[in-house]
Amino acid sequence: MDRYVGDFKVYPINNHFVDVRCEEEYLTEIKIKDGKIKYATETPSSGIFIRIFKNNRWFMTSTVDEKNVKNKIKELDGLADSVTHEKSNIRFNIDPVKENLIKYEHLNPSKRKVKDKIDILRGYEEIIKRFNYIRSYEIVYNDKYLIKRIKNSLGTDIAYDKALCGFTIKYIAGEGSNIFSGSYFIGNNTIDHLLKREEALKERLEEVKGFINAKHIAPGQYTTVLSEFAAGLFAHESFGHKSEADFMIGDKIAQKEWAIGRKVANENVSIVDYGGLPASCGYIPYDDEGVPSFKTYLVKDGILSGRLHTLTTASLMGEKPTGNGRAVDAEHEPIVRMTNTYFKKGEIPFDELISDIKLGIYIKTVKQGFGMSTFTLTPGLSYMIRKGKIAEPVIISTATGSVFETLESIEGISNDFKLIFNAQGGCNKLNQTHLPVGFGGPKVRIKSLEIS
Repeated sequence: MDRYVGDFKVYPINNHFVDVRCEEEYLTEIKIKDGKIKYATETPSSGIFIRIFKNNRWFMTSTVDEKNVKNKIKELDGLADSVTHEKSNIRFNIDPVKENLIKYEHLNPSKRKVKDKIDILRGYEEIIKRFNYIRSYEIVYNDKYLIKRIKNSLGTDIAYDKALCGFTIKYIAGEGSNIFSGSYFIGNNTIDHLLKREEALKERLEEVKGFINAKHIAPGQYTTVLSEFAAGLFAHESFGHKSEADFMIGDKIAQKEWAIGRKVANENVSIVDYGGLPASCGYIPYDDEGVPSFKTYLVKDGILSGRLHTLTTASLMGEKPTGNGRAVDAEHEPIVRMTNTYFKKGEIPFDELISDIKLGIYIKTVKQGFGMSTFTLTPGLSYMIRKGKIAEPVIISTATGSVFETLESIEGISNDFKLIFNAQGGCNKLNQTHLPVGFGGPKVRIKSLEIS
C-alpha cells in the first residue's frame, strides 16, 4: 500500500471552510477456537475524507487517491450550489495548528510476522488447556497501526500515529450441568506488553472455578462497590453518552437536565474525558476535525461542568470545541464521540472503602452495559461483601439505576486508578461501530443500587 505524503493544498473554496483527513491503517486479525485457527489475516487500507461547509450544510465525499483531492473539493462546491442557498449560522472557533506527531512507528505491530503473533497466542492457549473445567474457548486477537493527516482551509496541517494490540479469551467453564461463561483480555500499544502475563491468566481461570456453582443473588437494593472496570464502563455508557452534545441539539428537556453548574454528586466525584493519554485505547492528540484533545471535566467536584463537542455542536450551543469530533474511518464523518472517560481517583484505600459494609456487592467485571437517563450493567465476576470483607462469588443478572440518582448515591472513591485497554472493544454510535475508546478510574462505592 502506497503511503500518503500530504502534498495537496487545502484552500477555502469561494470563502467556505474545507477540511481533508487522510487515514492509513494496518490491521491484523487472528482467531483460534478450541485449538483450531479460524482465520489469520493482514489487511492494509487507506482513504481520504473530504468535506466543505456551505449554505449552512456539510457536503462530503471520500477517495483513495491524493491526486483527486482538489477535484473532489470542486465537485462538492458544485453540489452545494445546487441546493437552496442559506446564510450560515455556524462559526468555527478554532485556531490553525501545524504539528507532526508521527512517533510510534517503532511500535508498529504490522512489522511483526503473523506467525510470531500466533505463537504468543498458542503460549496462552497451553495455559487454558491445563484447566479441565474449561469446556470451550476462543482467542480473538487484533492489532492496528494507524496514521492520520488532517488539513483544513484555516491553515491546520497535523499528523499523528497510534498503535494498539491485544487479545480477548472467551471461555465457557462447567461442572456437570452448571456452566459459567466470561472473558479475559490483555491489551496495550505494543506487542511486548502482551508477553509474560501467564500468571495473571492462571489466576483468572482459577477464580472462574468458584463461579460455576455460585448461587444467584437475592434481588434487592445493595450497597455496591464497582471495580475500576465497572466504574469506567458506568462512566462511559451511562454518563459519557449523555454528555455528547449532539443528543442535546434541539432538545430543550435534555439541555435543562444537563444545565452546567448543577450539583449532581458529592464534592469528591469528578468525571473526565481526555484523549491525550499516549498509551491508551482512546488516544487522539487531535480529533478528526483537527481540534486538540482537551481534558474536559464532565463533572468536577460534584458539579456538572461540561459536555463533549464537534465544531458544529460547539457553535450551535455557543461553547468551545472539546476535541471530540471522531469518525470510525475515512468513509465516515466526524460525530461527537468519547475518547478516554474516567472517574478521577479519590483518597480511600480499598480495604477502608468496604470496611463498614455489613452486606453489599462488589462488581469486578462487566459483560456489557448501556443506558442514557437510566442504565443497566450486566456483571460478570461479582462477590458478596460481608462484614467489611470480600466473601463468596455470586451470580448477578443486572445492576440498574438512574444515572443522576446513582451519581448522588456515590459515597466513596478509592485511591487507586486503572485505565482499561481492550483492543477488541469499542464504542458503537449511529452507524459507526467499534471506535477505540478507553474507560476506567478508581473503585467507586454506591450507597444503593438495584441488583437482580
